[in-house]
Amino acid sequence: MKGVHFNMVIASSEKCNLVSREKDDFEWYWYWLNNGDWRNTDAPWEITHPNEKEEIRELFLKSIDEERNGIKSRVWIESNNTRIGSLNAYGFKKETKSIKIGIGIYESQYRGLGIAQSALKLWMKYFFENLDITRLELETYDFNKPMIRVAEKIGLKLDKVEMNIREWNDLMVDKYYFSINKNEYK
Repeated sequence: MKGVHFNMVIASSEKCNLVSREKDDFEWYWYWLNNGDWRNTDAPWEITHPNEKEEIRELFLKSIDEERNGIKSRVWIESNNTRIGSLNAYGFKKETKSIKIGIGIYESQYRGLGIAQSALKLWMKYFFENLDITRLELETYDFNKPMIRVAEKIGLKLDKVEMNIREWNDLMVDKYYFSINKNEYK
């Protein structure tokens, strides 16, 4: 599932590029929704099923059409000309001008290299400098230690921990809520 892609670059750093999605990217996205160890740390209980493919394709295509003149809801992360993951944005709250962000580095050999940190910083900059957003939020789970470390390194503050939100693999899971306000952003 590797290769060179020619989507529009939205933001760049030494470690990665954030690029726009195109409609013909769906098969790549579908593959990674259903494969890879990245799913073990990103709400692993949320599983897609083959019979959902067409519904998810329709939502994917619709979201691309909707973001052509507005807020990007998902962008791809590329490193060394290889698409390796994605960033997303969801849950926009008009009254607080806040939005939730998330990340997935699908290609395991690109983890632990600072790419997630760099990509999230670019994503934060995109929202704070280009849109009327005053607060970014990120949610993760206690078993996703790498995401917790990245959130702290890029300046997000831990707002709260919701204890024992669900059972997973015979253990109770805690949910972590991070945020950063525009005036705290560096």
